Amino acid sequence: MLKELRINKLFGQFNYNIKLNETGITIITGPNGFGKSTILKIVEAIVEKDLYEISQFPFISLEAKLTNKLTLKIEKNKDQIFVNNVSFKIPNKRVLENLEKRKDLPFIERISPKDYIDLRNNKIISYEEVRDIRVRYEREREITDRLIYLSLDTAKRNKESQAMYKDLNNFLIKFKKEIGTIKFIKEQRLLRKEIDEDEFNYYPHKREIAIEVINEIPKKIKDEIQNVVLKYSEVSSQLDSTFPKRLFNTKEGISQRDYLESLGDVINKQEKIQSYKLLNDLKYSSTEYTESYSQALYVYLKDTKQKLEVFDDIVARLDLFTEIVNKKLNYKKVVISNEHGLIVLKEDNSELETSKLSSGEQQIIVLYYELIFGVKDKLMLLIDEPEISLHVAWQRELMQDLHKIINLKNGNLNLLISTHAPQVIDNNWNLVIDLGEEYAKQ
Repeated sequence: MLKELRINKLFGQFNYNIKLNETGITIITGPNGFGKSTILKIVEAIVEKDLYEISQFPFISLEAKLTNKLTLKIEKNKDQIFVNNVSFKIPNKRVLENLEKRKDLPFIERISPKDYIDLRNNKIISYEEVRDIRVRYEREREITDRLIYLSLDTAKRNKESQAMYKDLNNFLIKFKKEIGTIKFIKEQRLLRKEIDEDEFNYYPHKREIAIEVINEIPKKIKDEIQNVVLKYSEVSSQLDSTFPKRLFNTKEGISQRDYLESLGDVINKQEKIQSYKLLNDLKYSSTEYTESYSQALYVYLKDTKQKLEVFDDIVARLDLFTEIVNKKLNYKKVVISNEHGLIVLKEDNSELETSKLSSGEQQIIVLYYELIFGVKDKLMLLIDEPEISLHVAWQRELMQDLHKIINLKNGNLNLLISTHAPQVIDNNWNLVIDLGEEYAKQ
């Protein structure tokens, strides 16, 4: 995980040393133009982008340290970049465009709006097949960083040593693996742009289309639920198929006290699962306890608990999501089910289209969906200006909500937040790095 980021001469002016708090939350604040959002973009680029993209940011040098002491050092000097003392010439865009053409799929040509030809075997294929080939082709490439790729190519042609470039490539792979996954929740959350697939690789200019993110969330939650239901079916089928054998082989029974306690746990879990309508007709067929049935009851209850445990994680996330969101919505609420994923109901229980919500209400649903469902364990989350379109009262609740989410993730979540709003910071000034104050010390 990232521990410290030093940036010298950001915009040719600012020197910053960002030390991430061990509590899991670090807040960056400061005046406009001091680089709050740029710092988040640099952190994202270190993991998600290549050396060329990192070199395009306006700094002279940076140093990124991980908790395991791995350190990435980058310096820039005119048209050169030095990465852990390995020198590269920064190429112009034309060189990179030619490189991309070489590294793409030169053996694939588009012959109609929906058809392609694979020149290796003259076979007509679909866009989906082209996409699969591209994914496999990317995986097969050992060197994905463009600067390293170019340098290795040049060294090979000039019969020079390639060892230092390969060593650096291996270091970057290890560094990015150790730093973990990064997710960037940007200031523009309600719209997402993507390339129209019908335009891809066909017209000279790729056409971007705008997607309303709020309209995607119901299906995403529905898919999450259905994946868990599928897992439940798999576990149930496996346990049911071996139930008779395990029943006949077991010598362990259950006491009446333990039976009643376990039965209570099962009923509570079932009620919680049913409250979100995750399964249809989920009901434990209880029976009166008798000593002669203790072995069968022991195996049956143990199996039932194991089946229901499949829902523990998603129920915990749904509990927190609905608790936070419904506390903030006025005269309406979100309701989760297997059938619809997510719907919004007004006070009279009539449904309201998610796209008809106010921008602030949409921001709340989108932001907390990303925080609770869109993040994985052992992840670093970058959040740029979370206060956008949020009521002041919601801003004051944000840090409390984030701590609940970190607890849900068992502490395996680090957050780096850029904000202008003192209401977001609330009473957490011990977590703040003020770039204005840092600059005043220089």
